[in-house]
Amino acid sequence: MSQATDAAGADAMVSANNHELVKKAAAAAVRPALSICLITYNRVQFLESLLERLLATGMADLNYEIVLCDNCSTDTTMAVATRWAEQHPQIRYFRQDHNVGALNNLLTAYRLATGTYAIYLADDDLLIPEAVVETVRYLEQHPEVVVAHAPWEMWDDVAKQSQGLFYRVEETRLFTRGEALELANFVLERHIFPEICIYRTAALHQMYVAPSAGFWAFVYLAVCLNFGQVVFLSRPFYRSVTRHSVGLARVQMGAEDVLSKLDSYRAGLEVLINAAFRFKGLPGVPASQIETVQRMIRNFIAVRVQVAIRFLKQGRNFTAAAQYLSRLQVAGAITEEQLAAERQQLAGPMLGQSIVELYCGISMLSELVLCDVEGAQSSVDLLRVLKPDLPVRLASLESMLAGELPGSALVLTSYAAQRERLIEAGYPSGLVVSEQELLSVFGVY
Repeated sequence: MSQATDAAGADAMVSANNHELVKKAAAAAVRPALSICLITYNRVQFLESLLERLLATGMADLNYEIVLCDNCSTDTTMAVATRWAEQHPQIRYFRQDHNVGALNNLLTAYRLATGTYAIYLADDDLLIPEAVVETVRYLEQHPEVVVAHAPWEMWDDVAKQSQGLFYRVEETRLFTRGEALELANFVLERHIFPEICIYRTAALHQMYVAPSAGFWAFVYLAVCLNFGQVVFLSRPFYRSVTRHSVGLARVQMGAEDVLSKLDSYRAGLEVLINAAFRFKGLPGVPASQIETVQRMIRNFIAVRVQVAIRFLKQGRNFTAAAQYLSRLQVAGAITEEQLAAERQQLAGPMLGQSIVELYCGISMLSELVLCDVEGAQSSVDLLRVLKPDLPVRLASLESMLAGELPGSALVLTSYAAQRERLIEAGYPSGLVVSEQELLSVFGVY
């Protein structure tokens, strides 16, 4: 039997299993108190580690299910998840027929949840079981609350220690529909991202669809007020893992989002604030408040931009970090002195990144020649960090002018005058770059 036939048969079995699980859930006499909506894609090592811990610790006396939604993984996730589901009846494993995107995979898990309450869990993060139970008990005692938010803990899973909270809530804060403006101010002033929460599933199933423009966490904060009250609790029940004990490199969605969703954050905040004024009986943000609202949103986004700059530096994308500095400048969130200092600090790394990208983009080049570059050895060290196998050679301007000019090299000089002399001697102008001119592109000189 061919591998294609095997794969088709396996997918058919999974599809049939999906339908059977949905029917069984609908017919179940006893509903779990909590649905842990666990989404995964191609990270089987993280998934297996999580399931081991989750099932070992449990949820005290809380009856729960794990709704495991696989976004059509191409690794061994299906085999591993099927094995775990067969051994542990509280796991309901569903596999998408094709990759539907992370948000739609979460939507699927939420829609298939049968518990009274539902919580999201990423395959590389952790829950704090006793705090989850405490939050569920709070919701049981406050039936008017449809969603309970809490700050999440940044967790070093290698050192087994906390790295602090993403945001802080000193005491329980409860918001009704009539207090929507206070809720919006609470989010903006404290720089709150309401991503981690436990929903009352009945309300969740009435409202949850994937918003297309505004960041979903802000949009649904407003939507929830149509169904009941929103609470922010002080005790974290979720751990966002910064370093994982599995030890494998991984892409964290939060880091990806901050680089790609700044405009989505803005749109979501605008939806939240506009809804807050409508809940007050107004058509939307009054003209007299627009400038204040825009300033608050700019300040909120500026903090996210600062986080993005940090991530970009860590990812060695220094030219993008410099461009994000301009966003801070336009928002009025950085002084001229701070901007100049940041740009000067980025000058060398930006130059190195640009040279490496230029070299790699011209496939017929055989070497990079540093021609009388000031601080040549430190430049070589930086270039080798950025691209360890980069062929780099040091040369003087006199030796290059006296000898035969290299035919397939990219040449870097310190100053424009050196570049002009090489061009006059016959070297292709497109293959000679001066640090002075390149840095002027970034506004450093």
